[in-house]
Amino acid sequence: MHLHLLFVLPLVTGFASLPGEECFFLYSAEPSLAYLLVPGNIPPNWVVPPTDPEDVGKVGKVWEGVKLEIKGPETVEPETVTAQDAIARFPASLATMSETFCLPYGTYSIETTTPTATTAEQRLLNDTRLGALLGIPAPHVWSPQWLLFPADLRDNGVATLDAMLVGFGTIQTMPADVDANYAISVGLGWAASNADSVVVDSCLCGQTRPLTIPTSRRRRLTADEECA
Repeated sequence: MHLHLLFVLPLVTGFASLPGEECFFLYSAEPSLAYLLVPGNIPPNWVVPPTDPEDVGKVGKVWEGVKLEIKGPETVEPETVTAQDAIARFPASLATMSETFCLPYGTYSIETTTPTATTAEQRLLNDTRLGALLGIPAPHVWSPQWLLFPADLRDNGVATLDAMLVGFGTIQTMPADVDANYAISVGLGWAASNADSVVVDSCLCGQTRPLTIPTSRRRRLTADEECA
């Protein structure tokens, strides 16, 4: 067993990278909350429940028991979405963006603990019916989702998610408001629209992902590659 002396780096805001390091932020999402995007799906009343009715109690709990750390020459624990009161906090609980953090050049691993509310088999499943209803690719609703982005995208991402939340508030009283619905659509699609900028993304087949900095020396990993 190898022993490493690790310490947690502080998260910083508005901080430019220094020579020999790169800065990032972590985007994380709670995919099972997509069920609450279906009109009329207001727990405990479900118009379109999960495919297995017994999974209703798992909606909003995909991140339960999950802790994410980036380990290497330095270690950082970026903020992620949380399972705590996820349904009550919807839509704010759909996604979150961590503060910016910077890491020196080196080899890292992005590690997550095993989710406690779902099984390994469930995390491989996608819901084609939900995807069709929402007009999106069939989501893997029971798998924690996260994406590592370069820091320079964070301000745009935060502004987009903030506008999305305002839009959700507006449609409570004006469901047909064009601007509000557009803001919601853009917010929900922010990660996909910036897919070309993703440095590392989560995978379905394990809890560890490799990261090499400087990232300019390597191509982006996909969800089917380099899973551990």
